[in-house]
Amino acid sequence: MKKVIRSRIKEYFPMKLLIEFNEVLYMDVNTRERGDIIKEKMKEYGVNFLPVGSGTNRIGIQIEDTVFKIALDDHGKTDNQREFKYTDKLQPFVIRVYECLPDGLIAACEPFTLISEGEFKEDDTRKEIFDILERISKHFFIGDIGYTVKNYQNWGRRKTDHHIGILDFAYIYTVDYNLFRCDCPSRSFLQYDENYIDLFCPICKKKWTFGQIRRRLNRKQEKEEIGDISKLSYNIHNEKEIVDVNPNYTISLYDDYKKQEKISKKKAEKIKNKEALRRIKEREEHSIDEIDVDVPDTFDDIIKQMYEEYDQREDHEKQSNT
Repeated sequence: MKKVIRSRIKEYFPMKLLIEFNEVLYMDVNTRERGDIIKEKMKEYGVNFLPVGSGTNRIGIQIEDTVFKIALDDHGKTDNQREFKYTDKLQPFVIRVYECLPDGLIAACEPFTLISEGEFKEDDTRKEIFDILERISKHFFIGDIGYTVKNYQNWGRRKTDHHIGILDFAYIYTVDYNLFRCDCPSRSFLQYDENYIDLFCPICKKKWTFGQIRRRLNRKQEKEEIGDISKLSYNIHNEKEIVDVNPNYTISLYDDYKKQEKISKKKAEKIKNKEALRRIKEREEHSIDEIDVDVPDTFDDIIKQMYEEYDQREDHEKQSNT
């Protein structure tokens, strides 16, 4: 089976511009100034973009339906590589990283709608976030995504299904990585605190910040942990190429998530339809005088009424649980 692969990076950024981007990263100026220089260079090359944010090591811009994260230093390159490495494994709880240059200079991602601080604090949003954090923490540690107001800008909603997800997840490591062991005699693996912000040792109870743990890792170890990202996906040399489909490039640890959603919905549909049929049979067994005048006349009407009653019960249960 074959499919067409589109390179958004090659489509929007000429090779000469990419070379100049890379030169900017090694200028003797701070990262904020590098970001400004990169924006000016895009204007010089006629690249129409919308600024969407700026961080310590990367800037974000949007061109049409794609967000690009451009590195401002070597750490920014590593961040892009790390997100590209783990994006498929973490679906559907993080943004999709479509493409990344092998050295991590630029990554192409899907656009999300940012949530406000007010929405972040809402009970329903909080429950969604904690559900995601609980699932992810079984496999990974990720920094700067815990439930605290200062992290609200790292969460947004997918434009297609409006599900909440993580925008930046560069500080990601597997839970069994030796980096996440306490320095006490037990050498136990660390665990998240209740809000998934800091870490602690389950034996000696010593607390750790994510930053303290990351400082243990040197650049060489980090590069070795990430590996060669060119082996993780298709390698193309033009704006569009036809490739042989490789299903190994899109494997998520949460493939069961949507399957379970579908199963739950099907079960709910069966329950509703069985109840509708029961009501129809009940009507057939009684005389017209015994039937409530408000009972609908057709199967479609009964189904509609059942859905309305089911939704009302769900709303009532949600209110009762809050």
